[in-house]
Amino acid sequence: SSRRRHTRYGTVTGVQTCALPIYLKNDQRFKSVIIFKNHGSAAGASLAHSHSQLIALPVVPKRVMEEMTGCRDYFRFRDRCLFCDIIVQEMEQKVRIVEESGEFLAYSPYAPRFPFETWIVPKRHQCAYEMIEGDQIRGLAGMFRRTLRKLNTALENPPFNFIIHSAPF
Repeated sequence: SSRRRHTRYGTVTGVQTCALPIYLKNDQRFKSVIIFKNHGSAAGASLAHSHSQLIALPVVPKRVMEEMTGCRDYFRFRDRCLFCDIIVQEMEQKVRIVEESGEFLAYSPYAPRFPFETWIVPKRHQCAYEMIEGDQIRGLAGMFRRTLRKLNTALENPPFNFIIHSAPF
């Protein structure tokens, strides 16, 4: 059964929540959307029950702007997408891969900012998660679930943060 959420944009199910950023793109007040979850009080969770949050921002966060600038500079220098090159390198080296599927790659970045930091990225050149559909949604959900289970098993229910990081509008 799918849970329903009531929003300004109507009642949505869990799968339809992926489409909310698309609706928010049409609202001129917003420049970016961040979807995140804090699990455990050490990770900043303020409520006992499990929940994720979506924040629509009127600006693009500084860190995202810096990343976009770096990607643009890399493209100008190499004439290729930085993230596509990282994915190819990670799949060739097979050193930091957590899991690989037909559509997605889960890996630990070369210089993680946090212990056990894991990125799940589309293997196809795609800058926004709200662009995925159907089988990709199910594939991402499965990989996400398995990755979180691996962390939970290895670390015995650790506090964590996840962020769905997508291109700004």
